[in-house]
Amino acid sequence: DTVNLTRQMLEDVSSLVRRVQGDELKCPVCEKKHLRSDLEKMLGNRLSELPGDLSAELAMLQAKLKRVEELEGVSLRFARELDELDKKSSAAKTEVDSTEQDGLAELADVEALASHLSERRAVIGKQIEDQERWLEEINAQLDKLKEEERFHQLQKELARLEGAKSRFERVGRAYQDLVSFGVSLRAIRGGVNTTLKERLAADTPVVSRKLSQVFSALTHNLWYDQLVIAKDELPKLELKVSSSQDPLGFEAPINGVLNGQSVKAVELAPYFAFGQEEDAPTEMYLVMLDDPTQAFDERHTEILVECLGELGRNVQLIVASQETARFREAIPKSFAKGSYVIVEPTNWSREAGPELAVERG
Repeated sequence: DTVNLTRQMLEDVSSLVRRVQGDELKCPVCEKKHLRSDLEKMLGNRLSELPGDLSAELAMLQAKLKRVEELEGVSLRFARELDELDKKSSAAKTEVDSTEQDGLAELADVEALASHLSERRAVIGKQIEDQERWLEEINAQLDKLKEEERFHQLQKELARLEGAKSRFERVGRAYQDLVSFGVSLRAIRGGVNTTLKERLAADTPVVSRKLSQVFSALTHNLWYDQLVIAKDELPKLELKVSSSQDPLGFEAPINGVLNGQSVKAVELAPYFAFGQEEDAPTEMYLVMLDDPTQAFDERHTEILVECLGELGRNVQLIVASQETARFREAIPKSFAKGSYVIVEPTNWSREAGPELAVERG
């Protein structure tokens, strides 16, 4: 602490000297006048003479002191333990001396006991030999029993494997039968598929012609005037459009080239084509259409009503539409008087529901 205080004081004096101006200065401690250079040199020499930082050395000495105190405690503990051992040693020595005196008196009995123990040792050895032979016999019998048990286990495993082999053979034969059946089934399926394609290829032109007539009548399309069943997709029935003016007979997908009203006409074409067939496999009596004029303009609506008039001669028609004005105007032109009824809701209430206005043509 003294060294640190001295160093701090010298550093403070040096700092004070640097703050004061002039070549000749008073020493802040003794107040004597000195040249600045001499005073600064003297302060620097004094600082250099002081030892360096003593904190590390102090910490080392404190650690040594702590270690010395710990060793002192250990030394005291060892001293106490040594005293205890001395006491125990003295007591044991006293006890041994007493035992030796008693043993000398009983030495004759000890010799007799040793002779008896020797005889007993021979008897026990003989018994041990007999036990070892008995154990050898028992182990031999156990080995035979283990071999017999292993033989029976192998017999059971062999029987199980024979049963599994028989089952696998039955499964193999069944699998071969299934494979043969699959081959036959695929051959039959191929033949049926080929026959179906040939029959469809022969019959679809007739159906396509009927569909084309209705489609052309509904749309009056200048280019795409034919509905055909794509031959490449048979036996799947997929409708495409083509042109009677195209020498290559190109078939285009419906959704790729037709507008909304033409697509709607494609949906309606089967009703008109098959509803007018008298030799159809299943005769048609009733056709129900929900808003068939969707996406139709006024001209195509009129064409649709004309086609409905022709269809209505063969089947019963029920048509729902929001085009009330157009239908009222076009229906009398295409339907005979007394052959149709117009039903239109007028008022509606939660209790009674709608009121229907019925008009007979």
